[in-house]
Amino acid sequence: MDWGMANRMAQLIQSDGHALFLPVDHGYFQGPTTKLEEPRKTIEPLLPYADALFITRGVLRSSVDPDNTRPIVLRVSGGTSMVGKDLANEGITTSMEEAIRLNASAVGISIFVGSDYEKESLLNLSKLVDEGERYGIPVMAVTAVGRELEKRDARYLSLSSRIAAELGARVVKTYWCQDFEKVSGGCPVPVIMAGGPQVDTELEVFEFVYDGMQKGAIGVNLGRNIWQNDFPVAMIKGIRALVHQSATPKEAQEIFNSEKKGIELIPRKSTEDSRGFFPTGITVIELEADGVQIETRCHNQSADGWIGSSLNQWFKSHPELSRGRNHIVRFTVIKPMKKYHLEIVK
Repeated sequence: MDWGMANRMAQLIQSDGHALFLPVDHGYFQGPTTKLEEPRKTIEPLLPYADALFITRGVLRSSVDPDNTRPIVLRVSGGTSMVGKDLANEGITTSMEEAIRLNASAVGISIFVGSDYEKESLLNLSKLVDEGERYGIPVMAVTAVGRELEKRDARYLSLSSRIAAELGARVVKTYWCQDFEKVSGGCPVPVIMAGGPQVDTELEVFEFVYDGMQKGAIGVNLGRNIWQNDFPVAMIKGIRALVHQSATPKEAQEIFNSEKKGIELIPRKSTEDSRGFFPTGITVIELEADGVQIETRCHNQSADGWIGSSLNQWFKSHPELSRGRNHIVRFTVIKPMKKYHLEIVK
């Protein structure tokens, strides 16, 4: 393996051999799906806990600051949508030169084994691998199933994953399934898990991630199970513990519960501050960590919605403050992610 390829792979897969990718590429065929209407608000609070970001070039340019140091896996296939006839009819939408311009650490492409467009998608993968190997950029193959979710079983996924590896993919993203060891065991390159079946609780997510990690996956590529959760930061912390700290599902649940409940809102003496408003405008949040203050602005219904939820609870316990007014709000972190001072200006 050339130095450039090895270096990029080392950026993606951490020194413990594991990886947590955060995919936010769903809009390339779904449009503004729930919690990705404004991608920046979803991405920013989660990015510190991800090992890499799976994203399209448009959202990368519009929603991720150039000083970002997290590796980028660039989505380079598409051309279909949820309202089209067949999601499998994808082509390559982004050139390798564009990936280089964007300093991508890898590129990702979907394959549709067994579909009417099987050959086209596999040839697209092969072409992309040729270009990636030429420039030292790894290719991640995504074993997509389109709308045919019943295909997510070990027999189909092991077939798709093996074909992707045979054609030169350096990493394969595939779904979790029962008997996942048949998928990982038949694939000679690293396998990361996408979301499993629809589940109702965080614990069920932690359980399938744990199962897959025990059966050969090197990590996860989970999006909606994280950023569509009411507490996305708590969720990604629980999953990160499974991936990098060998946590059990119970331990991940405890981390989730602790982070979810870890915000203590303390009213302080009101002071003048004209930089932001709640609830009708923009909330100004001042974060202080190790003496460094960071100011960020977000709507209270953003991916930082847990802040808004906490404020709602605080207002309920202080009925003397009318929520109809434009209260100015300022947060100061006392212990990062654990305790906040809250100032309300009438």
